[in-house]
Amino acid sequence: MGEYGADRKGGTKKHSGADITTRLTTTDPMAYAVFAVAEGVVAYAKFNGLTYDDGWGQVIILDHGNDCYSMYAHLAASPFIPWADDKAQPFMVKLGEKVTKGQHIGFFVDIDKGLDSTGNAQRTAAGARWQTHFELIEAPSGRAGSGTIKGDIFGNDGKSVDPTALLLDLGYKIEDL
Repeated sequence: MGEYGADRKGGTKKHSGADITTRLTTTDPMAYAVFAVAEGVVAYAKFNGLTYDDGWGQVIILDHGNDCYSMYAHLAASPFIPWADDKAQPFMVKLGEKVTKGQHIGFFVDIDKGLDSTGNAQRTAAGARWQTHFELIEAPSGRAGSGTIKGDIFGNDGKSVDPTALLLDLGYKIEDL
């Protein structure tokens, strides 16, 4: 798991989430699955970027109530559809859909189609090519949209929260990348 608060862009920015990586080499596609950390409602499901390797890539944000959101970015996408075409987004869940804790919502990578993580995912170590950026966001519940993450979810009063304790409770391990 990549570290929350780590330097980005030569130290000019701090990492706002944790990068969950996998080094598995199994042919079982479910080994690369991404699951909801808690029940909630899909508040955002959109490809964020102009190309397959730009921006956050495929993003899903869940509203868990109590002013807590979880964001899953760099999910594998097939087929690639630019962010401007909202009606054709290739997501497993849709805006407004209720999800349960542990529900399968996406993949790190789609091994059946040979697709890596989307967006500007850091490829920081040999074999750590596949990752999902996981972030907790504190903002008033009930926000949703298909515009920008900053505008639709964060607004003027939202902030990132360190997800490390939650991820450790869920069984993830911290490793130097």
